Amino acid sequence: TWRPPIGIQGPTSLPIRSGPAQLERVLSRLSQSQADGRGDIPHCLHHYAERLRKRSLVILISDGFCDLNEFFEAMRHLRHGHHDICFFQLLDPEELEFPFSSGLRFVDLETRHDSTCYAPKVQKAYLNRLTTFLDTLQRSCHEMGIDHRLCDTSHSLEKILRQFLEEHPHMGTQRRS
Repeated sequence: TWRPPIGIQGPTSLPIRSGPAQLERVLSRLSQSQADGRGDIPHCLHHYAERLRKRSLVILISDGFCDLNEFFEAMRHLRHGHHDICFFQLLDPEELEFPFSSGLRFVDLETRHDSTCYAPKVQKAYLNRLTTFLDTLQRSCHEMGIDHRLCDTSHSLEKILRQFLEEHPHMGTQRRS
């Protein structure tokens, strides 16, 4: 049964199916869901690694901002079950480019913690740290056999998922062992 991720409020389940209609059902459920601010990616991944009994396609859609050691420990837990994993790392174009030129106030959507800064003073350090973070994620995912795709929010999630399924038509069909 498909279940929404931990930290998401919304419809609770869908039966497992293959084919184009299932994508429509999943997208519909996701559009009805709301983040509740309690996202814990590693916990969510461990949760599903314990519950998925058959080899499955696991699609993770997240910004990936979490402790990377815990994240990759949870990914290894999923890979141990021989699951195929595709990680769509979804970031806002402004997170990727940091095009700001004045004072900014940032509010963490999960914790509501806020901070201020003067953008030109932190831009170079921010972009360097982001590049290091993204390179680490990409390299480690590749080493673990995880399909990692950096996506930005200017593209619709539906288009991103459809493109993935068109590139991997075997992912939409049940495997026989």
